[in-house]
Amino acid sequence: MSLAEIFRSAVTTIQHQQIQQHHQHQQQQLSLEVPENTIYRIDSLPNSGIIDTTNMSYSSQASSSTNEMESISAKITNSTLGFNPAASIISYRSEQREKFFQKCFPMYRKQFQHSLNSRLLLPKAKKFVSTSISPDTTKIAVCTEKKWTAYWTPEDYNDSPTLLASGCSTGEWGDEKNNTTNDKHLRPRLSQAQEQSDLTDWSHQIVSLSNRYLAIAGSGGILRVYDLKNNGRCVYHNQSKFNIRYMTISPNGSLIACAITGIDNKTKTEQPMIVLHWLHLGDNAPLMTVYYNNNTPEAAVAAEEQQPGATVQTVETVTITIPYQDVINSLSFSSDQSLLACGTRTTSHILVINVTNPHEPRMMLKTSRYKESSSEYEGITAIEFLPNSRYFAVTSVAQEPAYPMVVDSKIKQQQVTLSSRLSMVMRVEKVGSSIHNLAISPRGDAIAFLDKNGLVYLMYSPELDNSSKRIVVAAEVSRASNYREAASIRFSRLGHALFILDRKGNFYIEDFAAGSPHQAGISKCRILS
Repeated sequence: MSLAEIFRSAVTTIQHQQIQQHHQHQQQQLSLEVPENTIYRIDSLPNSGIIDTTNMSYSSQASSSTNEMESISAKITNSTLGFNPAASIISYRSEQREKFFQKCFPMYRKQFQHSLNSRLLLPKAKKFVSTSISPDTTKIAVCTEKKWTAYWTPEDYNDSPTLLASGCSTGEWGDEKNNTTNDKHLRPRLSQAQEQSDLTDWSHQIVSLSNRYLAIAGSGGILRVYDLKNNGRCVYHNQSKFNIRYMTISPNGSLIACAITGIDNKTKTEQPMIVLHWLHLGDNAPLMTVYYNNNTPEAAVAAEEQQPGATVQTVETVTITIPYQDVINSLSFSSDQSLLACGTRTTSHILVINVTNPHEPRMMLKTSRYKESSSEYEGITAIEFLPNSRYFAVTSVAQEPAYPMVVDSKIKQQQVTLSSRLSMVMRVEKVGSSIHNLAISPRGDAIAFLDKNGLVYLMYSPELDNSSKRIVVAAEVSRASNYREAASIRFSRLGHALFILDRKGNFYIEDFAAGSPHQAGISKCRILS
């Protein structure tokens, strides 16, 4: 055999061995059992009563689960290093960032700031009525009263966000190639009664992102959903008889929760309700999918004729009546989308509803936290679940001490009775009683808080224990007069960075894995505790 043939034979043998190893690791991955603490079986009865602040015990299920998943991911990644050179480079970069993160978090970070407003064209920065960051942090969105815009977040944090899609309240939309909303038009197909009314004269109020869809609620009870995977095409339109007080979309885009306030026909009193819009396919829907409400079947038929090949889905709506005469201030889905948390304003009640089956929502928890009658009181401003969906953090704005708390809901215990009281795992007093928003790290060991003055606090506590927590000031953004105008904040998928988007269009990235603590460009956070 010639030297070239020997070399060719050796390369072929090595490639076969690598392919076999790769298949073996894939089979091992499939045979791995799912950790017990990631299985959610909630069969308990509703809780009631105030939060019990005497029990401070906590077991870090989220941290152990995260570590197990990271080790599994690391094994799978290591098995492909010799098989794919690109994977080797990505893995090396990920390992380096993880090492830097372990050294820096939460004390040291590199700060990046980008503006969504062009200072060359606008003499004064445009202010947005609402902002949002997608759960996977690959997209951000802002909206004014008449226009919305979505951007890709940069992979290299030195780069600015790039335009993904934009649109107007009248229905026009565009993509990043055209960079305009005038070249293409798609007005939502409406019923005849809706066509007779002027739906172009409505304003955006709340924007919320899933990993694929952009949902906007506005005046006149209008809800619209835009498909960012299809250049921002409007795929769903619904108009309620009542104004939408708050709105959020689930992480995978299959559920949209809207808080409205109706009128009881008998008592003539206001009745708060939650309306669930169920988009069956969610983020896994085909590109050409159009959603229509049950009330407009004729529009769905016309859509099939107008757009051959399009998948038409009917959106089912479920209305939930809550047992309190109060305005709903906040709504939040758990990461697995099985639970929906709800917070009210005046009475500061907290409710957790099981929406695993949207047709049969179940009340899992109801309790009150704090009450005040001052004009500056904003009630419960944010509720977010921790990765294990059993614990959640809650914030509010009040003159009297109403510090953020981490609460054990106990809804995962098999024997939960009506007399069970919630346990407060932790109270975060150092950040004050004027918190507008919060974000939970996917690692389950850190929480970011945003106060009304624009300060972003970062609390790190590996076991969510008061004795081990550290609190720093990570950033300062635009202040907000109320929680609806507050900046959006979210941790990156691996928890290495904190993304912040404020109402002035400033996009901040606090990167805790950019380098070693003493490298150039790495700054130190201000220590509070």
